[in-house]
Amino acid sequence: MEEAALNLERLGDGRALLVTQPLGEAPCVATFDKIDRAWNKTQRHNSPLTGAYSCCRMNHVVTSKDGAKTQIGCDKDALKGVLHTLFDRKVSELREACKEEGGGDLTFAERMDNSVSASGVGAYRNLWFLVALKPMQLADTVDEIDYVDRGWSKPFDELTNEDYETFCREGNGHQGGLECDPERDLDTVAWNSANMGHLPMLRYCVEKMGADPNYSNHYHMSMLLMTGRFGHDACCGTSVRN
Repeated sequence: MEEAALNLERLGDGRALLVTQPLGEAPCVATFDKIDRAWNKTQRHNSPLTGAYSCCRMNHVVTSKDGAKTQIGCDKDALKGVLHTLFDRKVSELREACKEEGGGDLTFAERMDNSVSASGVGAYRNLWFLVALKPMQLADTVDEIDYVDRGWSKPFDELTNEDYETFCREGNGHQGGLECDPERDLDTVAWNSANMGHLPMLRYCVEKMGADPNYSNHYHMSMLLMTGRFGHDACCGTSVRN
């Protein structure tokens, strides 16, 4: 929890020392940089909200010595509220910083490069890290996310061009919002949909809009690679079939 909050607040800057000592083992000290946090450690099973909570293990009931039972709240729900509030606040701050950084007329790849260049402040890069990796950073289950079941997306056959453009630009409050141009950045939007595990939007981009399912970003990372990296099995299957 502390590491997740630190990562959201400082956006990966700084390298905190993480000291752990599993029972019966020697102490271990590790430090992680931005890439470690954004790629190597960003998995659903590493989210603080998929951990083992004693309150859940006890079914939120504490039994005292005299047999009396007391209902207790869920620590996971409380922490979830904190993390989501922090996440939303940081995204809002980054959107304002992106206006100052500029580059809204650039392609996704050009804007990313501009953001990490000497003239940029890293705002758009950090926005991407948060928006694209949210399903893993704030996962509350180790199982693959079903966007339709969660109410985060319409089913594939009900999606419209308006839904697609909203996903490209400001997002719908659940996913999307990378300020992309719907026509120019189609392949990038499909790639980011795969990256997020957003199966309905990935299918819409490929099957309705004609996005290239074999597209790789400017770092030569394909949709298939990204879906495999983050455990999005359904999107991985779509990438293979297409």
